[in-house]
Amino acid sequence: MEMRVPLEYYLISGVVYTVSFFTSMLVAYFAWSALNIAKQKRLKFLFFGFVLLGFGFLTLALTSFYIYFAIDLYGTTGISFHYVNYIGFNVYYVFSLTAYVLFVLTYVPRFDKKLWVIYVPLWYASYPNFHIISILLLGFVVFRNVQNYIKKKNFDSLLVITSFVCLMIFHGMLLFTTFNQAIYLTANIMLISGFLALIYMLMRVGR
Repeated sequence: MEMRVPLEYYLISGVVYTVSFFTSMLVAYFAWSALNIAKQKRLKFLFFGFVLLGFGFLTLALTSFYIYFAIDLYGTTGISFHYVNYIGFNVYYVFSLTAYVLFVLTYVPRFDKKLWVIYVPLWYASYPNFHIISILLLGFVVFRNVQNYIKKKNFDSLLVITSFVCLMIFHGMLLFTTFNQAIYLTANIMLISGFLALIYMLMRVGR
């Protein structure tokens, strides 16, 4: 089957996903540091969520680099690059959606074991369904933080709102637009900007 996506895309996406991986792990590091200071259970969900999200991006980075270098050096990946993409993205879907569920649990007033049923429909997600489900889960996190901000006028809540709104924009841009390098890079800039806002919030908690 003819490859319609330029090969250079896989190199660019590999670099972008690598940056996203390291940024996710940096957020996880600051969440862990804040957890040791604040001893808040919600920070534990935040920590594990970003660790999973980071490994999701790492999977995509390795997938992109594998396809690029295999085709560039040998003219083939040995197996269908569509299959490699399929495996890589499905692993990413599972890691990311599990991470977003943990973010939701961060803002559930009382932990209810029944909430784990939310995992059942998330083990399989097509490309558009993945972004739609992600936007809905992140929307809940934004809603709870808007409530907190209205009540307390807390700057930390505003930073969290900014962070997760950026994540929603990231998924929205990839969902409602066709492939375009400028849109793709803009979406990932929004993603990393969201991470940076959260890192700043966690640094404030640490201080």
